[in-house]
Amino acid sequence: MPFRCPVDAVRDAYPGYRTTAVKPCGAPVATGLATPAVTVGTPVFRTAGA
Repeated sequence: MPFRCPVDAVRDAYPGYRTTAVKPCGAPVATGLATPAVTVGTPVFRTAGA
């Protein structure tokens, strides 16, 4: 499940575990989810006149 990778990466980073296998998975998944959201959300926000 791809949504689990960023959550597990943050959970591992909080106590200081910097060398877990989840971190390389978490960053690309978070970037992959944020990019389309920002790409679609920016024009919608601008046309809404907010």
